Amino acid sequence: MRTYGIIFLIMATMATQSQAAGVGIFGSYWDPSDVGSETGAGITLRLNAGQNLLMDLRGSYFSFNRQDLVAGAGNTTKLEVIPLEISIITRLSPAPDFVPYVGAGIGYYTAEGEFTAGNQKSDLDVDSEIGYSLSAGVDIKINRTFNLFAEAKYVWVTFDKARIPETAGLPASGTDFEIKMNGMLVNLGLVMRW
Repeated sequence: MRTYGIIFLIMATMATQSQAAGVGIFGSYWDPSDVGSETGAGITLRLNAGQNLLMDLRGSYFSFNRQDLVAGAGNTTKLEVIPLEISIITRLSPAPDFVPYVGAGIGYYTAEGEFTAGNQKSDLDVDSEIGYSLSAGVDIKINRTFNLFAEAKYVWVTFDKARIPETAGLPASGTDFEIKMNGMLVNLGLVMRW
């Protein structure tokens, strides 16, 4: 029983240090260089990491469709991307109602794809990659429980090795190519604080 009391005291202390820690959902708009823009969605977990610092853990999902990504007219590439990111956010104001912030992060980006040429289809093998990001945003207090956040983030990530299997018998089969995902993201979300 004493262990539960200690855990409760630690959690209560963390909660009083910052009203920004919490869990949330968000919608995204990503405009990467090679595959065109798309909307997505994700979840976020924010944890206190010190005075005016937060650790932001995120997972999101995007589905891109692009014509002629691979050389040769009339082909379509579908790419599903799942970024798993961790960022350190610095809050620039101690005021609880309107808090601008900046952040820097690293992410693990996984992708699956499908390549279509005419009426032939094949899986697209894509190696996972590490990427980096810089962000700036604002937290706006709605009430005692919820914050709205809006942010702009620039991501640097390139899938260096994407390949259509040789067995597919499609144009560019067996050839490695890269998919550059560098680009701006805009996120808008809601965080439930604790």
